[in-house]
Amino acid sequence: MRTRRSPRNQEILFRELFKPPAIPVQVVEPVDLSKAFWLSPRAKRQIERDRSAAAHKAAVKRALSGA
Repeated sequence: MRTRRSPRNQEILFRELFKPPAIPVQVVEPVDLSKAFWLSPRAKRQIERDRSAAAHKAAVKRALSGA
């Protein structure tokens, strides 16, 4: 059985046949802010705020998944 040669089918087929290679995820160690002399105080505060927000979000996600 033949498939129709519509542009949409061509696109789907092309996407399936020529998938880009998976990019490996690099694990990066967190920066110790007490030793990061190159960061400004404002940048350090922003990093601390982002870390606390991520920790809060993870805690909420854990609590909701356990319910």
